[in-house]
Amino acid sequence: MTAKTRLSASLQRLLKRSEEAVESPSTDWSVWFHEPRVKKGYFRLHRGGHETYVSQVLGVREVEEQLVLKADALLPMPEESFWNEPVTLHGEIRTFDAGIEEIVTFTAAVGDRVEFDGKPAVELTDLLDLKRTTQEYVAELSDAFSIELGLIWFGEWIEVHPSSMTVSRLFFDAELEGSIGEDGYAVPKASLRLEHGSPEIPVRMTIKRLRGGGFEGVIEKLDSLARQKVTAMVEEIWRIAAGLSQRKVKTEHSDVGYRSTSHDALASAFQPHIVLLGQDERWATLISQKGVLRQVEDDSLEAVSEAVAEARCDLIIGNLDQYGDKAIRVERLLRSVTKFRDIPRIWFTTVPPAVDLIAENDTSLQTGENGEPESLDLVDFGAFDLVSRKMKDSEIDRRIVWALGGTEIGKGSRCLLISQEGRLRYRIGLALSKAGFTFTSFNRLEGLVPLLEKQRPKWVLLDAVSFEVEMEALLSRATTWAHANKADVIVLSRGAKEEQIRSWLKNGASDIVLLDPSLRQAAYRLTIRMQGERS
Repeated sequence: MTAKTRLSASLQRLLKRSEEAVESPSTDWSVWFHEPRVKKGYFRLHRGGHETYVSQVLGVREVEEQLVLKADALLPMPEESFWNEPVTLHGEIRTFDAGIEEIVTFTAAVGDRVEFDGKPAVELTDLLDLKRTTQEYVAELSDAFSIELGLIWFGEWIEVHPSSMTVSRLFFDAELEGSIGEDGYAVPKASLRLEHGSPEIPVRMTIKRLRGGGFEGVIEKLDSLARQKVTAMVEEIWRIAAGLSQRKVKTEHSDVGYRSTSHDALASAFQPHIVLLGQDERWATLISQKGVLRQVEDDSLEAVSEAVAEARCDLIIGNLDQYGDKAIRVERLLRSVTKFRDIPRIWFTTVPPAVDLIAENDTSLQTGENGEPESLDLVDFGAFDLVSRKMKDSEIDRRIVWALGGTEIGKGSRCLLISQEGRLRYRIGLALSKAGFTFTSFNRLEGLVPLLEKQRPKWVLLDAVSFEVEMEALLSRATTWAHANKADVIVLSRGAKEEQIRSWLKNGASDIVLLDPSLRQAAYRLTIRMQGERS
């Protein structure tokens, strides 16, 4: 147990000490955490006043009669400060079995970052206040789950559409005349259709009047096969509500009915969430293949800010032809908010800029009537990319994958960027991969030397903007390794004093490259520098 874990556990005991006994011994909880349905359930972690994270239970072990829970990497990915200070999380795991939802809550301290089957994971230690509740899950029905209930009501056959259901009850609103006693009304004949046009399923049920209005149909007898279908339907709705699967409604031209796409546990939660600003059928189709798509047709700044802020957003793709000059205002808005600044933003247009990733000449700064530089495009104002509407699907796919956090791009001599700025990683990575290099990136000082030994890059690029405070230590480690392995270290800076430049060069940097707003000139300088050495 590290010093951070011990400190976190100690604070946890002081803040969360409770006279309530744990519901069951740790051994019982250990058995529960090992159940397959737990690993397939919905795992949410809250940090008070901060982010809410989604994860997946990977396993549990006992250390000195204390449970240590191993969870998958947290999404969204926490900031680096999250791992360097005591953090307490409130956990909630929801599982589903035969129509019953089980909810287990607890508090835990964030432990070490570890690996599980070769993938990043995190340990949660000092689990306290473990509590378990169960309830019959009430599934809200939608157009994708249209159930029809037909019944004889005082001699008249009527049909209703329930608004919600459990595996044993249906809830609906209707104008039913007649007296219903405290024990309800035993319906002489009733049938269910689990979707429009499907065969009728006989059912025996009792109708009760709800105090708040509406009616409840209690299913007393149903064919076993039909009950399995009902249970499966309720579970599917639960999985969709929990983000474990998706359901797509058929379109007018579809040849099949509703199509359900099931994923592994928490696959939907781990899917990228992409916001499309504007309309474009081709781009919407391409984006939907990469993650969860949310489309914003209103081009007002209020609509954009609400769409980005109200839910998770991993990538923004905009139609410049539709937004026009408002696109610059959108960029300024998102760039001005720290939380939104690092969200990748790609715009597409019918008339793309004259240069894409690399510019040989300096950008003109002549201004037009509105005071804005005429030759600058959205990339100069902070956008990650500006591409042609007619770009090939394969290239669009490549850029989207890279924007969403691809780990490596390109083929050729290897270079490694050390930076915490997503836009720098995106643009320099695309440019160098196009110029014939293999590009990877890393975002912290810790673990740099082992990574260098593993990747053995020819060039190491250090972002002096991201690591202004740690630059001396970063440069020392990088140059020590580079000199021993015949590699070059290049410092990237947006501006530095003469003393800093002298110090960097004196301490082993091979070159200094200035970062311009669009990063096109920086990409050009890096390409010329690296291609010259490669030849």
